[in-house]
Amino acid sequence: EAKAKALQAKADAEGDLKDTTDTRDADQKYLDDLTATCVQKASDFESRQQLRAEELEAITKAIEIISSGAVAGNADKHLPSLAQQGTVLA
Repeated sequence: EAKAKALQAKADAEGDLKDTTDTRDADQKYLDDLTATCVQKASDFESRQQLRAEELEAITKAIEIISSGAVAGNADKHLPSLAQQGTVLA
C-alpha cells in the first residue's frame, strides 16, 4: 500500500509539473507577444512625436512668413478680388 501511495504521489507530481510547465510556456509566449507589441507601440509613438515636432516647426515658419513685412498689406490687395460677388434675385 505504501508503494501504491508513492506511485500515486509521483503521478500527481508529474501531472502538476506538466500543468505548471504548460502554464509557464503559455505565460512566456504571452510575455514575448506583449513585449513585441510594446516595442512596436513605442516606436510608433516616437515617429508620431517627431512628426508633430516637424508640423509645429512648419506652422511656426508659416506664422513668421504671414506676419512678416514682405506680405503685409497684400491681403487688402488680393483678398477682395477673391471674394465672391453675388447677385440678388428678385
